[in-house]
Amino acid sequence: GAGEAAGEAADAAASIKSMKLYHQFGWVDTELAALGCASGPLRLADVAKFDGMHYLGTSAVSHAISRLGLSPGMRVLDVGSGLGGPARQMADEGGCDVVGIELQEDASSIAEGYTERCGLADCVRHVHGDFLTIDLGHLSNGTRGFDVLTSWLCFLHITDKPRLLARCAAALKVGGDLYIEDFFQRAPFSASELKSLRDDVFTSDLPSKESYLASLEVAGFGAPPGEESIGWLDMTAQWTKFVVERRAAWIASRERTLRVHGEELYEARLHFFSAMQALFEGGHLGGCRITAKLAD
Repeated sequence: GAGEAAGEAADAAASIKSMKLYHQFGWVDTELAALGCASGPLRLADVAKFDGMHYLGTSAVSHAISRLGLSPGMRVLDVGSGLGGPARQMADEGGCDVVGIELQEDASSIAEGYTERCGLADCVRHVHGDFLTIDLGHLSNGTRGFDVLTSWLCFLHITDKPRLLARCAAALKVGGDLYIEDFFQRAPFSASELKSLRDDVFTSDLPSKESYLASLEVAGFGAPPGEESIGWLDMTAQWTKFVVERRAAWIASRERTLRVHGEELYEARLHFFSAMQALFEGGHLGGCRITAKLAD
C-alpha cells in the first residue's frame, strides 16, 4: 500500500546517505558564495561547475541533447535528478520541459532553489519521491507520458533492474526514448570490490551487459530508428580516465579545500574518489551509455 511504499522510499533515502558523495550538499553553496553568487539570480554556467554528479560534466549532457534531438515541446523525465544539473542543461540547451524526480529530499529542495535562481522554473519541475513507487500520473500531470526518459549514474543504486525498467516503460509514450548512463559488471568482482561497491558506492548486483540488454528487451525496449539493436556504448576507458584525473585534481586542491570546506569534506571525498579509481582500474567495473526506444 501507500504506507509501505513511503516506508520503502524513506529507508532507501536514509541508506543512500552512507555514500560519501551525497552526505554533504552545502559545499556547492560555499563554492557559489566564493564566486559572489551567494544569493539572487544565478548564471547556469556558474552552478554547472558544481551541480552534476555524473561523469564528463556538461559535455556528457550536451551529447545526450544532440543524440536525442531535444527541442521545444518535448517532455523529458530525468530519474535521479540530484542537484538538477542535467535537467537544467537539457531545458536550457534543448528548449524542452523537464521533470526531475529525486529520492533525496534535501537534494531535490536545493535543486529547486538553483532552478528558480537560474530563471528556469517555468520549464523544469523538481519532484521529491521514489521513482519505483510514485504515481506516474502525478509526474506527467495526467498527460500520456514523457517523450524521453534520462538518467545519469542513478540506476546503479537500484538493484531490481526488471522492475526499474518496467517503470521506465510505463512512464514513456509509445515510441519514447530512453537514455541511460550507468555501471555494469564486466567480469566477476573480488570480495573486496563487492564490499567497496556496497559500502562506498551504495550498489550491489550490478548486471552484466548481456543481462542488462535482456532486461531492456523484456521491458519493451528496442533499437533506436536506423539501428539494428539497442545502443550500448562502452564508456569504461573514458570514465576510468575521468576518475583518475578527478582524484588527482582533488589531491592538488587539498590546501584550498581544507581552508574553504574543512577536513571532513576533503577526507570523505578523497575516500570516495579513491574507491572509484580502484574499482575502475580493477578492470571488473564498467561504464555504459544506453540508448533505446519503447517499442510500438
